[in-house]
Amino acid sequence: MPRRTATASWPWCAASAVNQDGTGIGLTAPNENAQSQLITEALRSANVAPAEVGYLECHGTGTKLGDPIEVRAAARALGVGRPADAPLLLGAVKANIGHLEGAAGLAGLIKTVLALRHDRIPGQANYRSPNPLIPWEALPVSVVAEATPWPASETGRRLAGVSSFGFSGTNAHVVVEGYGTPDAEEPPLDAGPWQPVAVKWPTVLGADLPTEESEVRHCFFLSLSGKSDDALAALADSYRTWLEHSPGADPGDLAYSAGACRSHFTHRAALVYESLADLSAKLTALADGEAPRGGLARPRGGRTEAGVPLHRARQPVPGHGQRASTRASPWCARSWTAAMRSSASCGANRFSR
Repeated sequence: MPRRTATASWPWCAASAVNQDGTGIGLTAPNENAQSQLITEALRSANVAPAEVGYLECHGTGTKLGDPIEVRAAARALGVGRPADAPLLLGAVKANIGHLEGAAGLAGLIKTVLALRHDRIPGQANYRSPNPLIPWEALPVSVVAEATPWPASETGRRLAGVSSFGFSGTNAHVVVEGYGTPDAEEPPLDAGPWQPVAVKWPTVLGADLPTEESEVRHCFFLSLSGKSDDALAALADSYRTWLEHSPGADPGDLAYSAGACRSHFTHRAALVYESLADLSAKLTALADGEAPRGGLARPRGGRTEAGVPLHRARQPVPGHGQRASTRASPWCARSWTAAMRSSASCGANRFSR
């Protein structure tokens, strides 16, 4: 159903369809029949006549083979019953932002929704002349060369199609319809006076969320890794340099991001620190090939000072310092224990967020 807010009426998805190219001559060769059938199926589901669709947001990768096939397929499916003076308008957001791969279809949908919302189709970026490999004179289609008001239809509906094709041969098409009057001004809704709301804490991993007192961190656990000892030292130096220019960094966020958001290679080190200054000193020592006192587990010939085999460990370490990660990764459990022992002076039992 269309979404109506206090100040605007947004377009809505009238129908969608997905199919597969099937057997073809190669990964880079789309199937014209499959694309045409896809659009026809989406129109049938939306109960929309081909000539009612005023604009098509194309997959539009800019390839010599793909673009002519897509335009011919669109013309075959959407050109039925279309007046000669009302060609199907074409555009592709990839000319603005490049190919977003898995998010490419969503980017095209966002562009189309905004175009319907403002009743205006933006001109195709970087467009100078039509593709000579496409028989434009024989097809009822045209590229949007400049910003254009949304084309009128006999039924008064404002409809668009959005196509997105996967590299593996999966094709998707969405029919989007404008709703209400574009940019209609409506009185804001009165939400009433502000009122406090009591919210019960959710349950995480079978236990209540930690209290404010238990959330206090006295030590943090930073994981570092590289494909060689030199790469590990270089990474430590890059962290140290970054800290010099980021005095306000959150030590817990730093520990979490390094553990949960980075790839983990075979040459590893683990630093336990109480403050950013403490961490900077230990990073400097690690970068210089030294072994700072306390809070360090570094591979030396495949083993650390605490006897934990880190040099050839295979398991990644997601979310250091959390009970779930120690259950999921034996390596994390062993390295966690070693770090705990090496940092007894910190007097804390939780190292990262």
